[in-house]
Amino acid sequence: MSVLRHPPLGPTSTRCRLLVLLAAFVALAHVTPALATTTIGATTYSSNTTWTSAGSPYWVTGTVTVNNGATLTVQPGVIVKFSNSTAAQLLMSGGKLNAAGTAANPIVFTSIADDSVGGDTGGDGPTTGSAGTWCNLAFTNSGSNVGLSSSLSYATVRYAGKGSCTTAINMITTSGNPGPKLTPQYDHYGQRRYRHLRQRVDADHRGLER
Repeated sequence: MSVLRHPPLGPTSTRCRLLVLLAAFVALAHVTPALATTTIGATTYSSNTTWTSAGSPYWVTGTVTVNNGATLTVQPGVIVKFSNSTAAQLLMSGGKLNAAGTAANPIVFTSIADDSVGGDTGGDGPTTGSAGTWCNLAFTNSGSNVGLSSSLSYATVRYAGKGSCTTAINMITTSGNPGPKLTPQYDHYGQRRYRHLRQRVDADHRGLER
């Protein structure tokens, strides 16, 4: 019975294998692991709701509407990522957004492609965000809904303004109705343009991020 014997590896072959293994190790070391994700599709909140740091990051795939009288509270350190769609939006339809981060634990609203925060949430390998990949944060008093006073503190809005959404923050006032209010402080917005910004906005200490 014959036995096949492989010739011993020479120094060159051994070095090649070591280099391949080293390259694979370095590649794995640079992959940011994804954190546990809370996925939210098209949803309407009619009562107070809190997005917690324990549930972060949140992946929003449709329009999340906060109805008149309800408040959506986003805790410090929460990361909210949005799908590549004009339907991926937070809409305060008379409701209130309370997103109060801190200097140590800011809040981030960004694209699902943005792996720099929260890791590879989309599970599609290393990707980076780009301008105009999801809709926006919208505040309206349309119909009988009278906008409450929302606030953003130590929050960053990245890569918003897709297609017809045009802006990262959209303040909408219907004729004859009091407008919604938004007080941003120490925040960074991914767009420089605002539409229908006829309401009171206290923009002291506000930064702008491209």
